[in-house]
Amino acid sequence: MSASIFDEIHRAPLLSDQVDKRELTSVIRECQYAISSGIAGDVVEFGCYVGTTSIYLAKLVQSPRELYLYDSFDGL
Repeated sequence: MSASIFDEIHRAPLLSDQVDKRELTSVIRECQYAISSGIAGDVVEFGCYVGTTSIYLAKLVQSPRELYLYDSFDGL
């Protein structure tokens, strides 16, 4: 499953320029590592903007874990 996520990252256009494909790949790889290592807990993204990273996190995070997305909608 995860290999297809990485394929999709490199194939599909990104929704914004707030993250590039290299950075996105790194975030997803680290989240995948934490999950596969058996680290307990949910996944939280702070500052999701238009959801570029959120889309791929949602594909990776499976029940019973939850994915929580937070944004101020005002910036810092």
